Amino acid sequence: MALQTLLDHLRITEIMYKARLQQYYVLLDALKGRPWWESGDNEGAEYVEIYNRGAESVDLSGWEFTNGIVYEFSEGTWLGAGEYLVVCADVDVVKQEYGIENAVGNYNGLLVNRGERLTLVDASQPPIVIDTVRYRDDPPWPLAPDQEG
Repeated sequence: MALQTLLDHLRITEIMYKARLQQYYVLLDALKGRPWWESGDNEGAEYVEIYNRGAESVDLSGWEFTNGIVYEFSEGTWLGAGEYLVVCADVDVVKQEYGIENAVGNYNGLLVNRGERLTLVDASQPPIVIDTVRYRDDPPWPLAPDQEG
């Protein structure tokens, strides 16, 4: 596939940083005895989604996230035309929390809650930047998604 096609068709489309941790507890205190929720960050439920908006499948073997998180796609990883792939902090947690099946991982590092740059490069030498995005946790980025997805 031509380089320009890859640059036009592969995109980082979603960044799930600062995922909400919700745990349900039941108080054993005889006086209160009410359930309650505990909230916080669920780093295992964080992920980065990529999308192939092209008409051909793309072989991601050896491609890497090199900024923000560190992850190398294993041999034989393909992203079909019109498909999404989620790169996870913890594949099992992401599948359980969101029901996402097209997931790979586990990546190294953390998605910084205040924001950072993520960069996806191909397997060529030297690597070519396929997509890069800087997300932030302050305007003009929306504030509502913090722990809300």
